Amino acid sequence: LGTQHIDMAFRRTAAVDPKAQLVLNDFGFENPTGQCRAKRTAFLRLVKELKDRGTPLHAIGLQGHLPGEKEIDREGLSRFVSELHGMGLAILVTELDVIDDKLPPDPAIRDEIVASRAQAFLQAIGDVVRPEVVLTWGISDKFTWVPIWFSRKDGLPNRPLPLDANYQPKPLM
Repeated sequence: LGTQHIDMAFRRTAAVDPKAQLVLNDFGFENPTGQCRAKRTAFLRLVKELKDRGTPLHAIGLQGHLPGEKEIDREGLSRFVSELHGMGLAILVTELDVIDDKLPPDPAIRDEIVASRAQAFLQAIGDVVRPEVVLTWGISDKFTWVPIWFSRKDGLPNRPLPLDANYQPKPLM
């Protein structure tokens, strides 16, 4: 389909369902790394090109698969969200969880770090605009994708979500 595949998909979807909210969704914008900064720059360029071509695009989905061991680049993420929102796009938080494989083994300490990463992520976005939705990528640690790709070396269960494996609330909730 070439480089126009995103444009084609959004135009076709709008033609089939003119009432559909068209969302461009991606991850990896939140950390103070060169890779995240470069991704924000490339994504903004892509969105501007889509908007310049008149591509129907209503919102941006920011997937929040947050690496627990990394700080959130609050200023960089807020500027990024501000630029997107300034283009008339709604902001959605999708797939929120915190990858805890490199965090300390103590569940209480780990749960506090997980909650603080999610809070910093949401605050950086909320400083600019209230997201239309915040969706976690699962609700209970009992059913999470995280250990498939990020199992802990110490053998302890991952704790990336708002409820533990027994459906009890954790600080992330």
